[in-house]
Amino acid sequence: RELHGRIAEESDDSIVFELVLVESGIRTRMTILKDEIASIARDIAAAEEAAPERPRQVAQEQEAETHSTYGARRSDSVDESLPSFYIVPLKGQMGTDITPSIYKKMVDDIRANDPDYLVFVVDCRDYEDKIIYGDVENPEKGFAGPEMIDRYRELVNIFRDDLRDIKQCVWIHDSVGISSALAFAWNDVYMTPEARLGGVSDAARRGFDFENIGDEDVKGKMREAYMAFLRGFAEYSDVVPEVIDAMVRAEFMLSGSWKGREVQWFASADGQYVVDSSDQSTASFRAKTAEDLCLSKGTAEDLDDLALLLGFREYRLADGRGEE
Repeated sequence: RELHGRIAEESDDSIVFELVLVESGIRTRMTILKDEIASIARDIAAAEEAAPERPRQVAQEQEAETHSTYGARRSDSVDESLPSFYIVPLKGQMGTDITPSIYKKMVDDIRANDPDYLVFVVDCRDYEDKIIYGDVENPEKGFAGPEMIDRYRELVNIFRDDLRDIKQCVWIHDSVGISSALAFAWNDVYMTPEARLGGVSDAARRGFDFENIGDEDVKGKMREAYMAFLRGFAEYSDVVPEVIDAMVRAEFMLSGSWKGREVQWFASADGQYVVDSSDQSTASFRAKTAEDLCLSKGTAEDLDDLALLLGFREYRLADGRGEE
């Protein structure tokens, strides 16, 4: 599309663009990344469009309607021209609540609804001392052993292979455990402001007790085989092995340096931004850090925010049975 207005601010990678919404007379600003701009025509003479007169007293309903011009809005309309989102919940315990047999049942419903976007809502806290289901004496911890990794690969294949013709994104509400490795099977990852991304080391430790393998050669081979499984999730995305290694194994450090809008990762503390400089702990990320380091494409507090980050001003939810 073509926008007319004034460049209020400009940096090497973005502009702040000021324009007037003619229908409401509201002056607003929007930040646009330069790599999303085809061309900029500067110093163009244009006649000022007078904003329509507005009554001095505005009803609350009218004011609320005016405010809705900001951001994105979910529509209850069945208008099929609006982009549709199908919500795929990845919630609860890995290996029981989240297992391929459940999600295979969802495929036919997804095809029937023909959504424009699959939105995977990740809310897993398998390795935090918090009860998700069950009793206090037996809190859920999730399953991450070698026998389970293959099932998780099958789950990823259902969506990334069988449904690859549908656009997909992951929206992380919280991910502490092996679910963080699964999230790396998608390039388009978003997080809520308080979300975490980590805990893979605890998953690996509980899933496979490498330290109790006496033979060092066998231990090394088994560890590398397990790590290859985890790195395999990122074959679908741009996440590099250095990130996964540092999230799983304490002996690996992690830092990054920016080259334009890309991050070059180091398995050391030599980068501009140090994520993990200790050989006693593993790397994990909060939403802000994940976004700064381009592991997340943005932070969205609610579905309207997510829609806006995906480029939609208005959207509708597919009438799917995903939650069921």
